[in-house]
Amino acid sequence: MALTLSGTNGIVGAGFTVDNSGVSVTAGVGTFTSYQGSAASLTSIPAANLVGVCTSGFSNGVVGSYVHLNTTTISSSTSAITFDSSLITSTYKVYKIIFNGLKGQNNLSVQVSPDNGSNYRTSGYVGGRRRHYTSDSGSNWSTDINYYSTALYYSTVGVGDQMTQEITITSINSSSLKTACIALGGFGDTSAYHTFGYWGARYDTAESHNNIRLVPGSNSFTSGSVSLYGVKG
Repeated sequence: MALTLSGTNGIVGAGFTVDNSGVSVTAGVGTFTSYQGSAASLTSIPAANLVGVCTSGFSNGVVGSYVHLNTTTISSSTSAITFDSSLITSTYKVYKIIFNGLKGQNNLSVQVSPDNGSNYRTSGYVGGRRRHYTSDSGSNWSTDINYYSTALYYSTVGVGDQMTQEITITSINSSSLKTACIALGGFGDTSAYHTFGYWGARYDTAESHNNIRLVPGSNSFTSGSVSLYGVKG
């Protein structure tokens, strides 16, 4: 047996059918504790109600394929930034490091460790950078190409420069593939000077790594932040 209420029953705007399978709403507004069927026609959901609806998509900091693992914010002089084995695991085969206004250091190296920081690889890398820069507000540009063997990523950033870079690291936890990276970004802090460039490198021995450090050539980090993300896939 089914009971149908509609405008013909004198209930303006209502369109409800009630039977032993539940309630079907064809017009009007219904309030239910549970819902069964397609949500294809739902065109507006308040933001506050997204919690629970999208739990599987947004849990643990997941938005799309990026998982936020850590952000280190510099509030005082810091000699190194480290992401240890609690963050660098076999869960992710690709990691991203994003710099946000990092300042204070003179030059910067990103190096990896196979034993959670007991030993860092300070040589044995194969890396190259192409850089474009101006020192006169863009009236003239220069380009240089450099080779580096001491870091998975290396920047010639100066003490007063603000870094905005993104590094992608692959195969870091593989013992059969070489840990590699690509990077792009730039730095500068005065109105006249700015540089941007791109980078590619690898550690030239296949081994698994579980620790990453960012270390200045001299001076210390004094402000800004660095974020680490794992990439699902």
